[in-house]
Amino acid sequence: KKPASQRPDSSNSDSGSFGSSGSDTSQSRWSWPEDGKAAAHSADKATGDDKKLKLVVEELLKSEHDFVSGLNFVVRQYTAHLMKHRLWTVSQTLLGNVEEIFKFHRELFLPDLLQCGGDPIKVAGVFLKYRAKYDLHVQYCVNKHKTEAVYS
Repeated sequence: KKPASQRPDSSNSDSGSFGSSGSDTSQSRWSWPEDGKAAAHSADKATGDDKKLKLVVEELLKSEHDFVSGLNFVVRQYTAHLMKHRLWTVSQTLLGNVEEIFKFHRELFLPDLLQCGGDPIKVAGVFLKYRAKYDLHVQYCVNKHKTEAVYS
């Protein structure tokens, strides 16, 4: 048992902070190491962390939705324009596998994220489920030099 001088809120060691008579031998007054204040602080911290995590998941979902919308615009506008002018070969070079990336995100990744209900563990599971599909993005980056050559 800790001496009265080391206990929380024990500014007066003779009377104690809980109205004791000065001869505190009962363990029921103290629950070490977590007294009420420590437990409340721990709960507040967990609540704050949960709120932060929820905001991160919400931002991730919004970003993914915006990404899919942007890809949709690129695929519809640029592909249609290039096809209209019979520039399919140029389209393949300029856009690479953007259409594949778009289909993956629109048909698989985003719908699965939305089904998670904001649960961070389930969201993480979606990322793990489709980890092999991220090669689509690698392909795009590897072929980017071809696109830049067309613009030069």
